[in-house]
Amino acid sequence: MKETYSDLELSALLKNPDIRKATFAEYRDWVIINFLLNCGSRAATVRAIHTELQLKSLKKILIA
Repeated sequence: MKETYSDLELSALLKNPDIRKATFAEYRDWVIINFLLNCGSRAATVRAIHTELQLKSLKKILIA
């Protein structure tokens, strides 16, 4: 059985980062966690979105 997060751990994960002090990685992680929890998506969905964005960026570079 997989262990789940405690209420305290969840509240720490979902706490809004301070935009002025947060690093890009901290903000990115917060966005991904909220996306996964609010949409019921899986990690594979996030990876697929990331891959699709990379492919679109690469196509723009190659076409230019």
